[in-house]
Amino acid sequence: MKTRYYLLLLGCFFACTKKVDVKVGVPSITAVNKTVVAVGDTLVITGSQFSADTADDLVAIGLMSQRVIAATPTQLSVIVPKGTQSGQLTVALPRGQAANFATPISVQAFGAPFITSVFPTSAYGGDTVVVTGGNFTSPSTSLGAFVSGTPCTIFNVSDSVIRMVVSGIAYTGPLTVTANGQTSLPYAFKVLKVDPLADGRIYWFEPVMGLVPGEFGGQVNAVVGTDLFKGKDSSTTFPFADLVFKNSFLDFDGTDQNFDNPIVRDASGRLYYLSIEGLFDQQTYQDTFQYNLVRIDPNSGFSRTVLWSMSQGDPYNIPYTEINFGVPSYPYPQDIPITPQPVIAINGNQLYIKMGYSNTYLTGDVSGSSPVFTTTTGLLDDSVSYGPQFSANYLFYKSVWSSNGYALDLINLHYMPKGGTVSKEVVLPAGQTILTTLTDPSHGDQILIVTVDGQPAYGAVVTSTIYKFDAGTETLKKLYDKSNWADALAYNGDNGTTPTTTGWLWTGSHIYYANSSRSLTVNEQTGLTDVYNSLYRLNDDGSSTKNYTVYGQMEPGGSPGASAYTFMFIGAK
Repeated sequence: MKTRYYLLLLGCFFACTKKVDVKVGVPSITAVNKTVVAVGDTLVITGSQFSADTADDLVAIGLMSQRVIAATPTQLSVIVPKGTQSGQLTVALPRGQAANFATPISVQAFGAPFITSVFPTSAYGGDTVVVTGGNFTSPSTSLGAFVSGTPCTIFNVSDSVIRMVVSGIAYTGPLTVTANGQTSLPYAFKVLKVDPLADGRIYWFEPVMGLVPGEFGGQVNAVVGTDLFKGKDSSTTFPFADLVFKNSFLDFDGTDQNFDNPIVRDASGRLYYLSIEGLFDQQTYQDTFQYNLVRIDPNSGFSRTVLWSMSQGDPYNIPYTEINFGVPSYPYPQDIPITPQPVIAINGNQLYIKMGYSNTYLTGDVSGSSPVFTTTTGLLDDSVSYGPQFSANYLFYKSVWSSNGYALDLINLHYMPKGGTVSKEVVLPAGQTILTTLTDPSHGDQILIVTVDGQPAYGAVVTSTIYKFDAGTETLKKLYDKSNWADALAYNGDNGTTPTTTGWLWTGSHIYYANSSRSLTVNEQTGLTDVYNSLYRLNDDGSSTKNYTVYGQMEPGGSPGASAYTFMFIGAK
């Protein structure tokens, strides 16, 4: 009996101490109202299986607990306390398993700018982007917006919204805002780019500017070398080009050199350039020049061959880009120094070099290794004509008119069939001055014409227009002007200059042009703002809605003083 009593007590003990399991729900987090917060912000968390009792909801960002101020089974509101650092957002119930939010919560320093959204999150250089966040102007000093570390132009700002233009030299990377000496956390941003190889790989020669000895013991800014660059397969990361080699074809010896004349290509793709090398004699105060016709063969490692040379000699019978009006007078003829290029031209393999102020050309077939040049006259209408260019069946050239013998008043464009003697004028709208023209046999009998309004003064804003003229049908079509081309309005000076006569390429169905800009940094060695060229592209039918950036910076190192006198050509991939 006693034994049974003890067994009964023992059974009662175990029955009374049996563990009772309590089932605790596992919360889930589906959304938050923001992923970037500052101390004192309210973070709203949406999900399920939260407790309606704020004391039971355990919320943390990283290791720091957050103060819950409102709770329902599907939504929590918490205040971000001081000391919170960026980290994982978790929600749990007492004795329950914690839920994690997939996106970390970023905590901005007190007073620092912060970004909550960007629209769009991908854009081309030149596009407008809206950045939403806070602490942009309260108050703001040294406000800046950057993509991949590249400054972008801010044109409108409030404390919570920035409207900016993506820089043409930016590439895919973080977008940040700097204000009040502090920088926001990065926001992922993609810079869209066009395919730089759409029409083949683009190469370009570009002069490098520097100081050389000048008159009276001083120094002048001149071309001190020439670099050859090769565009890369992609324009999404910097640098966008590789340096093939320096001083590629100029016989640079520390003297003044002229890069004002373009390069032409023969039927085999070989390049020709008239090298004009000069030296100022400090004893006699006289300039001496050497003219070399140089052939560059891209198919043979860009080998250099001098085909023809000439010393200064008779100043009225040398390769010249200027035009004389009337009888030459001593010591110099009345000429127009800016009467432009080209001094050389080519039709297939037949090359022409303009000589002096008259309608005289040296010409020769350059298909062989040792071409012979002879003098020809009457190629163009008269002595004030210059710049012949050839299409498949037509010859185009320009003529100038001056009312006083030294100021250029008008440039006219003429055309006539090859071998013809009677030309017609391409009639452009009044007030248009031709900046440059482009032809290529692959484009039939069409010519592209780039104009500017009148003769703009230095420092003025000029308006450019691009036309396409078909000599076969005698039709003129306006492709781009200020209504559909961002670079139609440009500052005529040191920054943002209008594309020059040699900074153009028309190939395939696209128009490429190099335009000089100013970066937003100062070169520590020179104390000057670095200058670089950007390469842009337009469709050649007038259908482009923007000027697409091909390469945001054509110089891998951003060479200070880079000139927009850039010759481009399509080479082997």
